Amino acid sequence: MKNDGISLIEVIVVCAIIMTVLGIAGLETKSMASNSSLRTAADDYKWEVQQRRAQAAQENRLYRITVNVTPSNTVVVEQCSNIGTPCAGWATVLTKTLTSSDRTIFIANALYGAGTVTTIQPRGTVTSGSITLQNGRGSTAVISTNLLGRTVATYTFN
Repeated sequence: MKNDGISLIEVIVVCAIIMTVLGIAGLETKSMASNSSLRTAADDYKWEVQQRRAQAAQENRLYRITVNVTPSNTVVVEQCSNIGTPCAGWATVLTKTLTSSDRTIFIANALYGAGTVTTIQPRGTVTSGSITLQNGRGSTAVISTNLLGRTVATYTFN
């Protein structure tokens, strides 16, 4: 007897294989998106340091960046109210959330000198230190800033 069709069992097996492959691909895509958001948040902070360093030199003005660790997860940029040093007072220029694109990202740690504030001098030097960002998957980005203002991010992806 000749069998010209496919059985219901064959259709179910093929559908199960396709669903498994699509499920694995979907989980991997979500993981990549979460890690991409972590990289974007790290790049955003690095850009902020470089931007303020350039402004400090151009305006002959002190700047400082305060990193507020969880739960607020914000970065506050302030400029000295007077030109040159010493600073007589601070004015807030910007308050931003590094984690705006992905709510699972948070600032796990910040350490600059004795606190969470990095000061940017008019000559371009910066208080060295680092901040650590983490996402819900446990991946981390450690952004280190050296005395000359160079910022480097080191990633550990899970």
